[in-house]
Amino acid sequence: MGKVSHLYKDKKMENERKRVVLCIKPVKTEILFQHRGEDGEPFQMNPYELKALENLVELKKKEEENFCLTCICMGDRKAESILRRSLAMGADEGVLVSDSIFAGSDTVATTYILQKAVEKLGNVKMVVCGVKTIDGETGQVPLGICERLRFPSAINANEILKIKDKSVIYKYQDGKEKKTMESKFPVVVKYRDFKMDLPMLPLVAIKKAKKKEILLLDSKNMDIDPKRCGIKGSKTKVTEIRTKYKKKEKIKIQGNIQEMIGVIVNQLSEGEGKREESFG
Repeated sequence: MGKVSHLYKDKKMENERKRVVLCIKPVKTEILFQHRGEDGEPFQMNPYELKALENLVELKKKEEENFCLTCICMGDRKAESILRRSLAMGADEGVLVSDSIFAGSDTVATTYILQKAVEKLGNVKMVVCGVKTIDGETGQVPLGICERLRFPSAINANEILKIKDKSVIYKYQDGKEKKTMESKFPVVVKYRDFKMDLPMLPLVAIKKAKKKEILLLDSKNMDIDPKRCGIKGSKTKVTEIRTKYKKKEKIKIQGNIQEMIGVIVNQLSEGEGKREESFG
């Protein structure tokens, strides 16, 4: 992770090109990779945003830098590593939205905070979010951001094909049918495709990313109302939190064909019985 000295509250952001903002949700590493060791980072990118980032970086190469790609991450200082990785992958700017009063924010409070962050950046034509996060699954944040920013539409996209001066062309899969569509700016994109495997990044790109400045936005430099953040600003009341990862056990079946079939049938019957108990 880069030094804290590379986080600046007064960093000057680019406003010459139209800005595309990608909101990246930090996901705890153990949620994504339960059964294998990773690179030691506490957080990883939500898989939907990881795929969207790769898509947007590829477009930047094709479109000859006609837009500025800014990645926003909301979390504590440990989430800085996510932004460093996004810069190494090809994003232009990184923004860390972090403040102690943001802790415990539900989707209502989160969309309010992200709205303020997007407005602070300026010249934003498109906001991209994963259709959902794998640790939350609510899918409410993209629509909440769209409503708060008063953008005319929120679209579903499986792939972004082209970012034009005043619109975006994208693919959307409706059941078995794939459609190519176009929407005018400003717009919020709910990105529906995802990727689990982390890309291998060149060492040179990683070193350059560690030296880049990252904008730090908190409640003070975003003109935030503290009563609308964190637990105070949340409408959701959490009554209980449980973390349970079910590890599958390996069974070696031996014997002749009839014996092995009998073991498999017994296993399936036991599994069916457990499901009936859980619904009973």
